[in-house]
Amino acid sequence: MRRPVRKGQGQQVNDTYDADAKIPIYEKIRRMVHDKLHESGSEGCTAGDLYKSLDIDARRIREALQSLSGRDAVTGEKCRCGCATIYKLREFVE
Repeated sequence: MRRPVRKGQGQQVNDTYDADAKIPIYEKIRRMVHDKLHESGSEGCTAGDLYKSLDIDARRIREALQSLSGRDAVTGEKCRCGCATIYKLREFVE
């Protein structure tokens, strides 16, 4: 008889930096979002830009943005029309 898999288990991926290390999927997504924001530089990205470029579930991207905001790594500024938030890394904020 097979043992049931609990939620949250089995969601680990190999880290590209270390072949032996396993990192959770949410950590990998957070790194991908951070890298994409770093690529965008001082212009930043909206959430829609991140959804399109990363091709990941929108909920996971929002969780990653919330996690990065909680660590004070990302800031959010409203665009000129006020309908979208532009996310930038703190190192690019003037």
